Amino acid sequence: MTDKRPIDANALYEDVSRMGLTNGSALGRHSGMADAIAQMIQDAPASRKTAQRKTSKIGLAAAAASGAWRIVMAAACGLKRRRSRMDKQKIKSVPRLTTDNPVDNFQTALNFTDVSEDGWVWLRQPEMALTEYMRKLVKGHGSSIDLDCNDMELSETLTEHLFDDPKQSIDGLIAEHYTILWAYATLREKLKWYEDAGIPAIPDYGLNTIRRAINRYGTAPQLQMAIKEMSELTKAICNLQRAVTFNYRNGAKIKVAHESVREEIADVYIMLAQLVEIVGKPEEVQQIVLEKLEQLKGALDGGEVQSE
Repeated sequence: MTDKRPIDANALYEDVSRMGLTNGSALGRHSGMADAIAQMIQDAPASRKTAQRKTSKIGLAAAAASGAWRIVMAAACGLKRRRSRMDKQKIKSVPRLTTDNPVDNFQTALNFTDVSEDGWVWLRQPEMALTEYMRKLVKGHGSSIDLDCNDMELSETLTEHLFDDPKQSIDGLIAEHYTILWAYATLREKLKWYEDAGIPAIPDYGLNTIRRAINRYGTAPQLQMAIKEMSELTKAICNLQRAVTFNYRNGAKIKVAHESVREEIADVYIMLAQLVEIVGKPEEVQQIVLEKLEQLKGALDGGEVQSE
């Protein structure tokens, strides 16, 4: 169809604006695409004179009728991507904090300890077990702590001396030093789990934003949004699978597919955080994750084929 026809651009503008409210981002806001299309409707030029009269503004429906809908959509999507790139430049990245190979004083300070497979804490500088380091401190500072014991007994003794005033007692000061180091090592070890797994960090303001989204838009709409974002991730994965299967020599297509999957993963991750906020008991989710990983490990160790 190539004939131009007048339309009610104002009505179409209102419809597209409402579309932005039902097809927003993971947080419930406009995705930007509907806004871009609505702006195009407003900026659309008037049509040329016909034999009878001037037509009104052509708008988006005429573009769709003339086969230009794909061009308009591509332009809108391009605008969205450009906006996203600009926004990303304003957001500071979150650097990784844990590493097994620190290269400067800052990284060394953040990774001063390590936890061995048997659960004992080790120091990087000097490179020795924490309990051995404590024995050296006890001897070097004339502490009365009994060293004629194994490491487990020494750990328990130091815990008891934690009640001593560190300002008045060298035993209390060493015990406090020991407690700070093993607590530091425990926190670093758990943080390393998250960073090794590549789980995105949600800062405190991000969690507050997630709660505000649930409160503003409601539980039911956000559950629907979760379904939408997961379906978009599914489509992105299908596109990646197609690119890998049929275009494995075309690195550009695979790269674009990877970028799309990463973006959809981010949206789904935000929705997963909202789902955890909605259903509660994140510690129970964590426990289930550990159990399922153990099941998968057992299947892999036993040579079983993973079932759907």
